[in-house]
Amino acid sequence: MKNFSKKSNITRQSILTEFFNEIKQKRVEKITISHLAQVTNLNRSTIYQYFLDTYDILEQLEDDTIFAIQNKLLSTLQSKEYQDIEQFLPVVEEFTERIYYLSQTSQGHNFKAKLLVTLEPFFIQLHQLQIQDNNINFQLYIVQHAIFNAINYWYEHPEKDLLDYLKQLQQLIFIQ
Repeated sequence: MKNFSKKSNITRQSILTEFFNEIKQKRVEKITISHLAQVTNLNRSTIYQYFLDTYDILEQLEDDTIFAIQNKLLSTLQSKEYQDIEQFLPVVEEFTERIYYLSQTSQGHNFKAKLLVTLEPFFIQLHQLQIQDNNINFQLYIVQHAIFNAINYWYEHPEKDLLDYLKQLQQLIFIQ
């Protein structure tokens, strides 16, 4: 990520926010720089100063989201000793909408894979897994898909209790 001035960061964030609003309504392939310029009240050339194309915007939005999740998890890891999946819930709740929509894009599999790498240390610590454990990659793969499915289900059915689903997943996947 480039180093930008405060004003540049605001402009960049404005573009990312509008792009996110757009992917909530239509496929990435249908979003154009011209349309983003119109909704952000910026020139196309201004957007191109920050991003190569809409896929670059998507990738930077994914990276920014993962960076924010990682920072939240790291601060939680440093301040608490994990004993329960419940401590993961505030992070999930805060980022549910972004996780949901970013995982739904045509590039969603890349986002999920990048997010899994970010979540791996959390799950290793939470479940006291051994790095050399042959099953760790399989367990993490299952966890990734289970969590994305739980988040997607919860986002589509907000009346349901996500914590209950996460605890059930924890019991099913990491039998201790």
